[in-house]
Amino acid sequence: MPPQILIDNRNAISVLQPGQQAIAYTIYNWNRYFADDITFNNLSIRYPEQITRNDIFTMGNNLRLLYSWDGLRELFISIMMWGFGTTGYGAYRTQRMVQDRNFQNTIESSYRNIDSGNILQAYNSFSLDKCGPAFFTKFFYFVGKGSRTPVPLILDSVVAISIEERCGLNINHYAKVSRYPDNPRNARKGIVGKISAVLHYAQGYMNYLNDMDAWARDLEVTPDQIELFLFS
Repeated sequence: MPPQILIDNRNAISVLQPGQQAIAYTIYNWNRYFADDITFNNLSIRYPEQITRNDIFTMGNNLRLLYSWDGLRELFISIMMWGFGTTGYGAYRTQRMVQDRNFQNTIESSYRNIDSGNILQAYNSFSLDKCGPAFFTKFFYFVGKGSRTPVPLILDSVVAISIEERCGLNINHYAKVSRYPDNPRNARKGIVGKISAVLHYAQGYMNYLNDMDAWARDLEVTPDQIELFLFS
């Protein structure tokens, strides 16, 4: 059965529209690292202040119709812009990703695996500097949304915290995590022991996808409506 909080909030979940979720980004931060990048410049012209899930879905649909490496690279960068939002280090980390010598091979092979339903293979083989599970599952989501069951959803620290604290579930079934250590700074912030990051755990990710898919069927909603609810 779905966690009680999902049952209690079924109506609220059913009206969520993930595609309309808009995330702002700070163009100044990105220009520091991508000012000479044609792909980024084109994206920043089309989406000068924010980018939505629907914007990225459109790019993904166009890529399925006419594949190109340039189109896939654009899709990946747009996902990182959306994923990092106004986080100051987002552009720096994305630059490190695209400069990784395995970048093209990793992104193309992941794209093919997700598109053909090989989610576990995509997860186990993904290796890119500065791109851990919280962000490569964002890439998986936008590649697989609408074409794969189960949907390869986003699993980041915010969603993991909700699974543990709001749903009351054992996070170890879904993710390996790191936690904020006990020190004066974290104590003042009230975050000691809270999840700080999601670590690599392929089988846990598949458990998450399968359970979210089952809960969505039970509640007659979509899996990414639940994911957005947990993120919010």
